[in-house]
Amino acid sequence: MRKAIIILLLCIPVAASAKEYYVATNGSDSNAGTLASPWKTWAKGVASISAGDILYIRGRIYVK
Repeated sequence: MRKAIIILLLCIPVAASAKEYYVATNGSDSNAGTLASPWKTWAKGVASISAGDILYIRGRIYVK
């Protein structure tokens, strides 16, 4: 039980620092990657995130 609590406490800082970013077909790669200002391409999203971050790909058809 004590080990589980220690592991849980060690994971909290990682979860707290995770950021959320968005990609959408109506975005621009010069945007900030937020829900209101998403990136346009998956490549920009993947290149811009760090370990623990979440990248949401908004629904539509993406053309290469």
